[in-house]
Amino acid sequence: MYKQKPEREALGRTLLEMQRAGMTRREMASKAGMTIDAVGGLLRTAKLKSPNEFDVVHLGTPLEITGDFMALGDPHVPCTDYEFAELVIRVAVKHSIKRLIVAGGLFSMDVFSSYDAIVPQPSWSQERDAAKFLFRQWLEWFDEVTVVMGITTAGFKESQRGHLTKQISSE
Repeated sequence: MYKQKPEREALGRTLLEMQRAGMTRREMASKAGMTIDAVGGLLRTAKLKSPNEFDVVHLGTPLEITGDFMALGDPHVPCTDYEFAELVIRVAVKHSIKRLIVAGGLFSMDVFSSYDAIVPQPSWSQERDAAKFLFRQWLEWFDEVTVVMGITTAGFKESQRGHLTKQISSE
């Protein structure tokens, strides 16, 4: 996360208090000797850092990485645009990136949803087979693929109460 200088952070909090007291951005800018856009930026940052606005949910230790990675999110197999997915490898080859992060949403998980189906849902075996297909493609180029669990996978995992393995079968 971007770390702001303490004096600018304090100014942002002051501007936020002024805004809550009913001052306009124009009035705040005039009083602080800055542009309206600068006031807006400081207000946005101050609002993001205001712990009184919401309870922060900590989902565990953040993934710490070093070096170059290609990152993609939400392939939602088997509802994937496979031509677009192919571009991931092309870009990685062009830039010699050998490590991939799949940031959530690997599976569609619609078949496990309690909501009514609006469109035909893929079966779990279709999802699994599509994931195998993508991983086979990715592993032709990438030396390392890191999968970060998304909300649908986390919810499914929780519903299974630990009856899942961490590995997709290589069969």
